[in-house]
Amino acid sequence: MTGGYSLIDCFDVNITSEPVKIEGIFKKYQMSKRKAFLLSNVTINNTQLNDVFSTPYFEDGEVCFPAYDGVIKISDTDYVTFEATADVIADMYLSKEEFLTIESDNTPYVSRTARDGLVKIPQLVGATVAWNQLEVFDRSSGTSQGVGYTNNNDGSFTLDGTATSDGLVLPSKTASSKDVENNHVYYAFSNIDLSTGIYLGILVNNATKKYSYTVNKFMYKPTNDSGKIQIGYKIKKDSVIDNQIIFGGLCDLTLMFGTTIADYVYSLEQATEGSGIAWLKSYGFFTEDYYAYDAGSLQSVCTSGRKITALDGTVRTYPIDNEELRGLFKLDANNKLYADGDVYPSSGSGRRKHAVLANQTGAIGDTITLTGAKSNTAILSSVGADIGTVNDTTLTLTKAISGADILYELATETTFSADPYINPQRSEGTEEFVDGLTRDVMIPVGNESTYYKDELFNIIGEYIDSCDDAVIAMIPEGE
Repeated sequence: MTGGYSLIDCFDVNITSEPVKIEGIFKKYQMSKRKAFLLSNVTINNTQLNDVFSTPYFEDGEVCFPAYDGVIKISDTDYVTFEATADVIADMYLSKEEFLTIESDNTPYVSRTARDGLVKIPQLVGATVAWNQLEVFDRSSGTSQGVGYTNNNDGSFTLDGTATSDGLVLPSKTASSKDVENNHVYYAFSNIDLSTGIYLGILVNNATKKYSYTVNKFMYKPTNDSGKIQIGYKIKKDSVIDNQIIFGGLCDLTLMFGTTIADYVYSLEQATEGSGIAWLKSYGFFTEDYYAYDAGSLQSVCTSGRKITALDGTVRTYPIDNEELRGLFKLDANNKLYADGDVYPSSGSGRRKHAVLANQTGAIGDTITLTGAKSNTAILSSVGADIGTVNDTTLTLTKAISGADILYELATETTFSADPYINPQRSEGTEEFVDGLTRDVMIPVGNESTYYKDELFNIIGEYIDSCDDAVIAMIPEGE
């Protein structure tokens, strides 16, 4: 071999539609300096190519040639587009410690920026929220202090006109609204353009409890209120409003997450306006201006796939079986959110750690047996986590419930079988979790991620559909 290459091994292989493992290529060769590999006499889409350079990546104890449809790098300036039918995998005999820096992370995500290098996700972890959006949006069209409002029947109202005095538009009828829960944290949000003279407020029994001239998203925690809670669009006198379309909503965070997380988010918001909201959004919650009415329903992670978009725009979706993964969101010692729930590992052999008791009804003081529950389990229900107390496996209600679904942890895990999923290489770009359900809200998926940060893995992926008399070599020698 010429040109400064250091030959490692040669092999013959005919690639079929299935991945082919090539045994014994690398042996204990030191790979700490990000060296590429050379494949000679490679045919891609019936086109003969020579000196195709490929940097491998580490996966499941092996070095793998990257497996992405799309683009193969031939040189620093030349690329070939192709369709994949197979890939080539070479056995890996290096220990990870010889050339890798490893960092682990389990932050739940809906979408996240990929780090430079390879990520492996040995397992996906489920979690559940009691999703709710309490505005019914059933107010008829009308006029308030010179400003007309029109219900667009999609959760939005159009406001138009000049305010003759301070006005108020309630998107929901008070009678349709939900009773306020003291010591719950409420999150009001809207797309209002504050420069128009329209502002967001929270009202209880038509009395304004909080509003803001500076933000269109904020939180409120009542301590001694009674009556119906709802949002309102407040209009300042003399404001000239030209067909403004406004969305909004109201969410009970204590119902959604339980007291611990809701109170922590509220403490952030009290310390610095907007920081609690930013914390929620960092995990993928509340990214939209509108959600349909939901009085409370248990919504869990539902797997379907992972979509990776490379920096060059190449998109590849890796499918995962549709599996509902239940569990609880919790805070760790550093107040980071994590998921503690059902587990779907890359091997496909899943573990059920939680169960749901459906459609439960009872009065204060009634007891409900949580069959198979872990002793003194934490619970979450479609009407909140604060519905009662658990002693061993018995829930004693402190609130009346009707048709409630109750999530709890099992004393003994059960198992499920699903297809193994691929741990793809990625280099920068973005990764998105693909929900298995069509719904308003995305539930961030928990995970166990391991990042391999060595430059060796900053690569472009490829499939090879045929390869004869291929040669593997480190390049260039001595680098």
